[in-house]
Amino acid sequence: MDIFCHLLEPYLTDTGQSPLSDGIRETAMKLVVDNSSSIRTDLNNIEVRTQLSWASTIACSAFASLGGGGGGMSLHGIEHAISAYSDVAHGDGLAALLPAWMEYTKPVASERFKQLGEKVFGDEDLIGSTRIWLKGIGMDIHLRDTGINYGSLSQIAGTVQKTASWITEHPRGMIVNNIIGIYESSF
Repeated sequence: MDIFCHLLEPYLTDTGQSPLSDGIRETAMKLVVDNSSSIRTDLNNIEVRTQLSWASTIACSAFASLGGGGGGMSLHGIEHAISAYSDVAHGDGLAALLPAWMEYTKPVASERFKQLGEKVFGDEDLIGSTRIWLKGIGMDIHLRDTGINYGSLSQIAGTVQKTASWITEHPRGMIVNNIIGIYESSF
C-alpha cells in the first residue's frame, strides 16, 4: 500500500502533465497491482519480490519526479496522525483512507483519474477499480477496523496541520473539516 500510495498521491495531485514522470509512476503502480496478489500467496517468489522492490525504490525516491512531475502527499499526512493515535500499521491506515481521499480529490483531477485508471487497471473508473483491487488483496479496511474511536476523529484531524503542514498543497485544499470528512467517510 505504501508503495502504491507514494506513486498515486503525487500523480493525482499534480496539476500538470509530465509524460516522463507520469509514465514512470504509471508503470510502477501497475507493477504493484499486478504483483500484489502473487506476493501474498508466495513470499519466496524472487521475481515478484524483485518487481516490488524496484517499484518501491522508484516510489520512495526522487526518481519518480524526473521529467518535472510534481504533486503532494496529503494522504500520507492525514494517515500519519491515524497511526500516531492507534496501533495501526501505516499500510493499513493508507488502505482505510485511500478510497475516501480519492473521492475527495477527484473533483479537481477527473482527467488524471481517468488516465491513471486506464493505464493501471485498464478501466477509467480508478476509484471502483482500486476498491476491487483492495478487496482482492485483503486490504478492504475501514478506520473502524483499526481500533480508532469515531469520537476521536475530530481530535486526530486537529493535529494533522501541525504535524503535516505540506497537506495544504492539495489542489482542492485541505483544512480540518475536509480531513474530518475523509476520516468519517473512511470509518
